[in-house]
Amino acid sequence: MVERRKLLGWDKEKYSEVVEKLISNGVIEKVRVPMGKGRPLVLYQQKGKRPSVKHEYYVHWIVNELTSKGFVCRVAKIGEEKPDIEVPSLKTAINIELGKSEVEENIQSALERFEKVIVCSDNKNLLKKLKEQNEDKKVLISEIWDIPSLISINAVLMLAIRVSEKRGC
Repeated sequence: MVERRKLLGWDKEKYSEVVEKLISNGVIEKVRVPMGKGRPLVLYQQKGKRPSVKHEYYVHWIVNELTSKGFVCRVAKIGEEKPDIEVPSLKTAINIELGKSEVEENIQSALERFEKVIVCSDNKNLLKKLKEQNEDKKVLISEIWDIPSLISINAVLMLAIRVSEKRGC
């Protein structure tokens, strides 16, 4: 928010006044984006926007984290069929689910094309429900902020499997 405010040349009071007026008039809405421990980020979006700014933030955060670890990622374009993120070298799909889509349908569709499907969310109740419904070992359920370490562990395991297959173990 500070960057945006400075770009506009507004002081704190002016910025807050404009934002509050836009919220009260129903033009924009405040969206809290939890990132694990600590205070959530606060973002704003046009009311009713799909995909949400929260979803888009999570997609880009995960991609940035994974590319910084050396993974190549492909991101689905808006309106394109899921998954949200593909990690081709791991034959893995990542779907970010915030409870507003056909979760089971998205999982089944991804399983047709990928060896592993990771479904992540910031909603603990949704994660619990998904864990109870999905016992497929190809489907991993995780909190969003755990994805970078989960992918790293998955990469090491897949490498070990490939090495043992080459050795005939």
